[in-house]
Amino acid sequence: MAEWFDTLTPTPVGGESLRVLLLEIGPEMEQVGMTLMSTKVHLRCKDVIEEAADPRSAQPGEVLVVPETALARLAQLPKGHGWDGARPVMAICPEASAGDLTAALNLADDALPWPEGKELLVPRLRRLAARALASKDAVQVKRQVGAVQELAVHLTSRVERELLHLEALDKIKTWVGGDRVMMLSIQDNDTLIKMADTDDRGACGLQLFMNDHPEVIRVKEEDKTLLYLGPQAEAGPDELSRCLGDGTVKAVLVIPLRWEGEVAGVLETWFDAEDRADAVNRTLLKRLAGVLAVSLSGGWSQEPKTGQTNVNRAIPADKLDQRSVMEQFGEYFQRTLDGILMLDAENRVMHLNEAGEQITGYSRVALQPRTLLDIVAEAGRPRVDRVLARLREDGDAPSFDLDLITTSGDPITIAVSPNAVIQEEGVVVLSFRDVTEARALEEDLRSTKEFLERLIDSTADGIIVTGTRGEIVLFNKGAERIFGLDPAEVRGAGLAAVMADPGLLKQFDDALAGRAGTEGRLEARRATIQDASGKEVPVSISASPIAGEGQEVGLVISIRDLSERVMMAESLAQAEEKLAETEKQVLIAELAGTTAHELNQPLTSIMGYAELLKRRMEEEDPNLRPVGIIMSEAERMADIVRKVGKITRYETKSYVGEANILDLDKASEEE
Repeated sequence: MAEWFDTLTPTPVGGESLRVLLLEIGPEMEQVGMTLMSTKVHLRCKDVIEEAADPRSAQPGEVLVVPETALARLAQLPKGHGWDGARPVMAICPEASAGDLTAALNLADDALPWPEGKELLVPRLRRLAARALASKDAVQVKRQVGAVQELAVHLTSRVERELLHLEALDKIKTWVGGDRVMMLSIQDNDTLIKMADTDDRGACGLQLFMNDHPEVIRVKEEDKTLLYLGPQAEAGPDELSRCLGDGTVKAVLVIPLRWEGEVAGVLETWFDAEDRADAVNRTLLKRLAGVLAVSLSGGWSQEPKTGQTNVNRAIPADKLDQRSVMEQFGEYFQRTLDGILMLDAENRVMHLNEAGEQITGYSRVALQPRTLLDIVAEAGRPRVDRVLARLREDGDAPSFDLDLITTSGDPITIAVSPNAVIQEEGVVVLSFRDVTEARALEEDLRSTKEFLERLIDSTADGIIVTGTRGEIVLFNKGAERIFGLDPAEVRGAGLAAVMADPGLLKQFDDALAGRAGTEGRLEARRATIQDASGKEVPVSISASPIAGEGQEVGLVISIRDLSERVMMAESLAQAEEKLAETEKQVLIAELAGTTAHELNQPLTSIMGYAELLKRRMEEEDPNLRPVGIIMSEAERMADIVRKVGKITRYETKSYVGEANILDLDKASEEE
């Protein structure tokens, strides 16, 4: 089946394409695959869970779709093999209850009931992919900033320039997964100095000819980063061209080291796979090159050496003290908008950048004789001790808020991120920013949120708020009463857990995507839902998306129970029907009375004159019989008129064909 899917999958179209890896276990997953086949989706299939979860095969923006039954097994895979966030996971839950969806969301990034959620499959997958890419970008940026700061701290921690650069390049090699890293300093138009080389550790300080490194000449002339992939069209005898030509090296990234507007050297990173020279690593290496360029500013204190690169040389230690090197990298730290604080092993302040001075009100000179605890509010000092101890022991510690005492005596709140530690010296680098106003605003927002939640719970209408994935984040008392569901059971589940109508669910998804109508609002409309007992409840439903930073971040659904209104409408209709019936009966009675009264007078005259004629006729008179008939028919008419006069209700009987006529006998019977 996987091969069949791959054969028939349509070619993705531009930015509309979506990458999906489908774990095909069971008929429901085949239905999911067929649904995805009809959309612009790049679909791959696996039938082995370990292969599907392998992070090494993850493609950018790809979503892993698995059946609910596979979640527990997926979660049991060892860390680093699959359950490490390499891909967001969508769980498919056939015939799922609210509890099933909630349980699935504890293990997966999203859960979709099947087949009820069929229409929501692709939109929800797109949102998962977009969120995953955004999260990955944020993690990469944080990783890169941490690496830059760690490298900067490292370059201030030693005075032996040879070992300094070798260890720095070792770190870079590890961070980017490189095969070899070199740092070359440009001395003049003809010569270079090899500052460090991870593949030739004894070549530090070796003098090289510029002509033997055409890549350096080109970078110096063009002042831009160069990427070499595979054999070069104009390959020369130099080492780089030779290694690219014979395939031992697949990609080489050459980045200029700029100092004071000039290219002072290059950072070369060699890779054994082309995909390692991707945009992420290129961005990181450019940032690291900016730090390394600062280390060239002090010059190379030893005379350059000549000879072959396999000759071992020992370079005497620089006489620069740690403080002077710190000054060089202090210039780098000035570029950041965050405060940067460097502490020695005794937690004394070694360096505070300009942004840090502005935030705290302290000057670097005034702080340097003091420890960090001197400016921390007393209540926060034990916490600072614990965090710094953990950072020095584990090399990592979580971010935290801290109350500082400024020069004016006013406390401020700063958000502190422990970024790096140099184990040998115990030097710690902390970045921080002023969040006093932000935290006060958060407290105001928290109070406002609690007030709004109380307000929402007090309304008679049901209110449901969902997140970007369609998961329920708020289920007020009104919704609890309408649906008969516990908010704790449905919170975190999808809307399908409370409403099974696919058409209604699609309308909600359209509203969240801004497609429902004016500005994405779903105008109030009548619908019928089922509560927890299966009883049908007539409701009025409206929805409106919650906008944030130019995109929809959630959906507010308002549900009004129309049961009482419908019952009142039915009662009113019955009363109106009964009133109409009564009015009809009264009208008929009045009409019957009027008719009987008006007919009685001519009938009485007819009967009187017929009686006179009959008395004057002889028995042999041939007109006697017709006159007798007139009298008997007149009497019958009089009987009918008497019945008409007694009509009190509307009763009919069948007549010719399908017609109905008034049944005088029943209509005039005494009740």
